[in-house]
Amino acid sequence: MTGNTLYVIYNLIWQLFSFWLLVYLNAYINGAYSRFSAIILLLEAGLLVLIIWFLNKLSLSESKQANKTKILKITTAVSVILTLVPVLIFFIVTLFQ
Repeated sequence: MTGNTLYVIYNLIWQLFSFWLLVYLNAYINGAYSRFSAIILLLEAGLLVLIIWFLNKLSLSESKQANKTKILKITTAVSVILTLVPVLIFFIVTLFQ
């Protein structure tokens, strides 16, 4: 149970950090490339999802749970949804400006 709790906590911390990082990068760094800021933001979000997928895969490889792949798929799906939905909303908003 403790392993699952730590897994959930570091995934939540990663989601908060990645959301903050995407907002920061978009507000201060990507502003110089205003034409491509939405595309750059999508690439950054994809990179952050790949990083958390890799970290989750590493942490689950040491786990003794039987359903590791199912947990990894569910966690990755949640991470993609929580990361890409705000980015896609930003992309749509900037598209119609």
